Amino acid sequence: HFDLKIFSQCFYERASLAADWLALMVDPKTGDAPNLGANDGACLFPISNCGYRDFRMSVQTAMVLFKNMQVYPTEGVWNARLKLFDIALPKKVFQTSQNRLFDQGGYALMRQPDIFLILRYPRFKFRPNQADLLHIDFWCHGENCLRDAGTYSYHSTREDLEYFSGTRGHNTIQFDDHNQMPRLSRFLFGDWLRVKKIEPMTTSLEGTHCAVSYIDAYGAYHNRSVVLSSTKLVIRDDISGFRRRAILRWRLLPVSWHYENGSWVSAKGRLTIKADVMIVRMELIKGWESRYYLQKTEVPVLEVEVAEPGQIISQYEWTL
Repeated sequence: HFDLKIFSQCFYERASLAADWLALMVDPKTGDAPNLGANDGACLFPISNCGYRDFRMSVQTAMVLFKNMQVYPTEGVWNARLKLFDIALPKKVFQTSQNRLFDQGGYALMRQPDIFLILRYPRFKFRPNQADLLHIDFWCHGENCLRDAGTYSYHSTREDLEYFSGTRGHNTIQFDDHNQMPRLSRFLFGDWLRVKKIEPMTTSLEGTHCAVSYIDAYGAYHNRSVVLSSTKLVIRDDISGFRRRAILRWRLLPVSWHYENGSWVSAKGRLTIKADVMIVRMELIKGWESRYYLQKTEVPVLEVEVAEPGQIISQYEWTL
């Protein structure tokens, strides 16, 4: 419009990569996305009446500008910003049905039709502010079945800060009641975790598989193996090196859950837990999540506690 010089080639390459990453992270059915990392409530160019957590307008705009592709070929509110600036839609359509390993950032993306999963693993280059390693975020037919607690507030109480950004706020294992990394300040953890081993993503008749492990500064070892098929999700957690106890948490859909024949069951799914060691405690407790900045709501959290090294197997089957 102003006939200015274009940005650098480096800028366009990085903007293209960012657009690609975001397009694959967003659920195409609802426009929502995993509630990972810091959520400060930013929403640029709010020119439509779509929900705050519908990211499709940002995805469509970025992909058209930086990759000359569209993501959502049908007409919808996601095109409103492009129409406002009179930007034509390209014909090429980006395919979101991909399995991808974003190894530089530490995200494994696994997909089946209408289903996707994010496995977060340690690849830190700058100031991690969430103890969310080996967290799993699972989406099925537009529902966030296994979910992150979110951020809630940057200026919350110490209790809320520990809950939302600490290990307790994620679908992973907490050893001996401490965070995976020691907290140095409100926005910074120390002793950054590193991957001990990562198994490349593979696909077989069983489904898509990926596995990652780490050892923390206290000597605790966690290897998480994930297999996603079109009918179920199976997670195997091998743990050792802790002193007193390890607690596995699954942050579930906020619907009614009950125990039935060895499984936790709701109208939306079934979660079965098995272990090769004695389960000291398996309890559904009240937890919290923040989908919007400065707002928190109740969410059911399944806690599975063991007191000795071993393997815990979690199997999630959906009825959505």
